[in-house]
Amino acid sequence: MNEKIYRRTKEIPLIIPENAVVVPGSRAIDTPFAKKNHVALYAPIIIKYRDGKSDAATVLEESLR
Repeated sequence: MNEKIYRRTKEIPLIIPENAVVVPGSRAIDTPFAKKNHVALYAPIIIKYRDGKSDAATVLEESLR
């Protein structure tokens, strides 16, 4: 597990690493109001990196459509 947080800066946009498989997720906000009201922000989550096996599965899925 990489356990790395990618962030944008004023100068550099957020860059998702090549071959990353990304799913929608959320990240809690650490303020009293947000904690009280269970507020979170959208955050893309990298669940894995593509490899030969995932490429083969993608090709199979596309051919079945």
